[in-house]
Parts: sequence; C-alpha cells; structure tokens
Amino acid sequence: IQRMHRMQSKLSVDYLLIKNKEKQMEEKTIDVIIPTYKPGKEFQELLKRLMKQKKAFNKIFLLQTIEDGEKPMESNDPKIEVYPIAKKDFDHGHTRAYGASLSKADYVMFMTQDAMPVDDRLTQELLKGFMIDPTVAIVYGRQLARPDADITEKMTRIHSYPDKSSLKTKADLEQLGIKTYFCSDVCAVYDKKVYDELGGFVYPTIFNEDMIMASKVIQSDHSVYYAADAKVIHSHSYTCKQQF
Repeated sequence: IQRMHRMQSKLSVDYLLIKNKEKQMEEKTIDVIIPTYKPGKEFQELLKRLMKQKKAFNKIFLLQTIEDGEKPMESNDPKIEVYPIAKKDFDHGHTRAYGASLSKADYVMFMTQDAMPVDDRLTQELLKGFMIDPTVAIVYGRQLARPDADITEKMTRIHSYPDKSSLKTKADLEQLGIKTYFCSDVCAVYDKKVYDELGGFVYPTIFNEDMIMASKVIQSDHSVYYAADAKVIHSHSYTCKQQF
C-alpha cells in the first residue's frame, strides 16, 4: 500500500511538472519568418493556416526577394510584415539571419513558402519539443510528400522524416555521423536566446544553413529535436538535372 501511495504521489508530481511546463510554454512568444520569391497561389492558403494555429504567432515576417522594378507585396494584417530583399542580395544564411534580427520573440520559426501545415497544431507540436529536454535549441518538423509526388520524393520523405520523434545530441555523432546535424528550415523553430548566443546563421551560405546552425548547436552541448507530430506537406518534382 505504501508503495502504491509513493507511485501515486510521484505521478501527481510529474503531472504537475508537465502542466507547469505547458503553462510556461503558452506564455512564450513566437514569430515566423518566410523567405519568398514569386509565391504561387497556395501561398495565401499557407498564411491562412498559419493564422489559424492554436498557438498564435506574434508576427509573420515575409522576406520577399524582388527583381528590379518589382513592387513588394502589401499586407492588410498588422501581424504580417513584408520586407523586400533585392534578388542580388539573397543568400540562404544572410536573408534568414536578417529575418531573425527583426524578431523580439522567445522563439523564431522558419518556413519555406511551399510548405503547408497539415493541421492547426503545427506550432503547438513544435514547441512541445522544447519541453522534452532543457538542452533543446532547435525543433524541426516532419515533411510529408504531396499526393502527386513521384516515388523518389515519397521515399526521400519517408526516409528522412520518419513517424517517430527523436532527440539528437553530441553523443550521437559516433553512430550517426553528419546525420546528427540534419535539420530543415522548411519547418523549424529556434530558441532565439541560444540562436543569438551562438551568432546565428553563417553567411554567405548558398545552402544547408540549417545543418550548419544545427552543428553549432550540438557542438555547444545543446540538442536538436525532431518532432514527428509537427507535420507539413512539402515535396518537389525535380528532374535529375535540377536535383543535381
């Protein structure tokens, strides 16, 4: 009987700790940053789904790459701000670093213009990742292939984004190697304080700014969490030449 009481007491304490963490997370602020370039018709749907998230954003920063003579988009929503970037100045690392510098939130979420949230729990599920372990500094979501994606794209998404969440630390380097640093800014949230402390994205960077940042995080004894329940639809139908 005493053992049962101790177990019940421990469960009660654990439950209260979880609830306390959830309450603290609810009080945290988050901004989303989306680099854009000639966004398609689905982009408005992306914005609608972001605005309907259970965990609301503070701001949505659109970093619009524009060509000479092109006018930037206009926003009628005070939560959505548009910042034009000259095409010659676009850089995967520098542009995102600029976006991060605009944010005063506790967390910054990076997305691409062609990633579509599956439901209204995307932000909520991503932020849960920071409750898994106090060392977590980046949480990235699961990418699901579009229904019309070819078999290569579907298999790539299944392999790279499994249905089971995972935590990656420096201890995983021996087994996973460079895959320890895998992370995708198609849909990822960064702890802004840690991001700033580590100097943010490296630039100039023509690609893989996310993995470079993840390597900085892990090498500084923080961790990266993959949240399988935070889902977006995202895939491409590239030719062999485009893949190269």
